[in-house]
Amino acid sequence: MHTDHELKPIKLPEQHHPIHENETEKIPCILLFEKIKQKALETNDNRRSIITSCLEQFPQESAYLLRSVEKLTQTINTVRAHFISTYFTV
Repeated sequence: MHTDHELKPIKLPEQHHPIHENETEKIPCILLFEKIKQKALETNDNRRSIITSCLEQFPQESAYLLRSVEKLTQTINTVRAHFISTYFTV
């Protein structure tokens, strides 16, 4: 799935393969994941507070598709490390 600069979905993959049958159910998770990554880059907030604040608007019916908190935390670390290595390499 692709999103615009406001994290709104603009294109879904073709749903001709069984693995993509429930792709639309994953949209809230994908948007949450992108929101977490964006907030990790824009703020210096604690990882747990980023995850908590992003989860406030997350629909409960999609919670079973969500990644573990450890994976979300790891994503924040990766995004920040990539940003630092890209823009602050001597």
